Amino acid sequence: MKLKRKTFVLWKKRLTIFFSLVFFVGALYVYFFTNTFTITNFSLQGIEEKDKERITNVLREAIAKNTLYIIPGNKIITFNIVNVKEAIRNALPNTDSIRVFPKGVHSLAISVTPHVPTFRTGEGEAYDMGGVRYQEQNDISHLPVISFTSSTTPPYIFFENLANFISQLTSLLFPVGHIIVDEYNDVYLYASGSPSRIILTRDADFKKSWLALVSAIDTDPLKTSLETKKGSLEYIDLRFGNKVFYKFTNDVKPAIIAPHATTTATTTVQ
Repeated sequence: MKLKRKTFVLWKKRLTIFFSLVFFVGALYVYFFTNTFTITNFSLQGIEEKDKERITNVLREAIAKNTLYIIPGNKIITFNIVNVKEAIRNALPNTDSIRVFPKGVHSLAISVTPHVPTFRTGEGEAYDMGGVRYQEQNDISHLPVISFTSSTTPPYIFFENLANFISQLTSLLFPVGHIIVDEYNDVYLYASGSPSRIILTRDADFKKSWLALVSAIDTDPLKTSLETKKGSLEYIDLRFGNKVFYKFTNDVKPAIIAPHATTTATTTVQ
């Protein structure tokens, strides 16, 4: 009786191993040599309609590459996410972030978030609100050009503050066409098509600078001068706290609006 029991257990183990091997080999065959888990479709989000066909072709080429020569890249479980993201970034250089995840056994869902251009360099490149410099493929000719005479790039908060400042300056005084940040960290905001400029420092408190500007523009004699000869404005200098210097092209020397209470201004930089 004991012998029969041992024989039964032995054959049970053998059959378990046999069927496990059959299942394993069968699963490998199905995965590697059939289309059961092959990626055939891409669900694309955040990509313009005109680019979807091109990106789809790029992705098909990317997943056709195997990992370590033997692991298939076109299968839903073993696709190479690095290859996929690299292919998208090469095709869409203005890409900020990419999310990739399986969607069923045949579909790969891809969500792309592009950078939002805020300034341009004049060389086809742009800066986004966070100060990231990248290659922009869309038309950005309407954006102001920004240039730095120093090799040091300002922190991201500078770009955010500057973008908000310029947005409100456009509605208050003039649209900005060119920005220069010099080696002394002085920032020159030139009006589009005009030598008129606003001057402030890179590390200034932009909210206070904005309040000083609004108060100065609402104070005579600058207020009247802007109403009568705005086209002759040479500069308004905000580098000295609530003391605002300004000059028009026919003035002999710069004028100054003495320190004043900027709290009366109602417009603020967000």
